[in-house]
Amino acid sequence: MIQSRQSGRFYATAKTCTIPCTFNDPMCQGLIGKTLPGNIEKVVCDPYDYHIPGTDEIISLAYSYYYDPIERTMEQEVFQLKTAA
Repeated sequence: MIQSRQSGRFYATAKTCTIPCTFNDPMCQGLIGKTLPGNIEKVVCDPYDYHIPGTDEIISLAYSYYYDPIERTMEQEVFQLKTAA
């Protein structure tokens, strides 16, 4: 849940991203409901305006989501954070 800074309302969100591919329509239809290995990660980007569907509210965001196909274990994530610091 994310709270709007302007209205104070809460919005349910889901992490999604778009992955360009060369799949045809039948292949894509067959992938609905399936999962891909890897993670969707939040990354910093240049600020942009986002219109909240169903409202007139426009918010400014400075992040996006990126698909990383490499799955990592919890140990790998912790180790990576320690070496980055």
